[in-house]
Amino acid sequence: MKVQIRQGVFETNSSSTHSLSIISKEKSDLLDKGELYINGYSLAIYTKEEVDSRWEEYQKEDHSYPYPNKEEFRKKYLCALTMEEFEEFCEDNYYETLWETSPDDKWVAVSLWGDRS
Repeated sequence: MKVQIRQGVFETNSSSTHSLSIISKEKSDLLDKGELYINGYSLAIYTKEEVDSRWEEYQKEDHSYPYPNKEEFRKKYLCALTMEEFEEFCEDNYYETLWETSPDDKWVAVSLWGDRS
């Protein structure tokens, strides 16, 4: 079996879904306040400005199934979720999450795993 290592990628050979994200404590606090969004699959972080910009670009394109408004686009197309929506998403998809703050209180590691079967 050939082993290939790619820089900055976490990968396993299992049927479970795994994501790991490390964010600043400041961003974690903004997520808690509802000022940022988190992607339910990749754990990417979106600002409200990024969501607005992506929505504007999306509206310029022709789509066979257009989203009726920015909220539906944010939740269903970008999967950019508030913390409350993220917790529901994880529960609905049988995902487990773990939030760990670094000892110096500067970073937060978020891990996501689960079996969608």
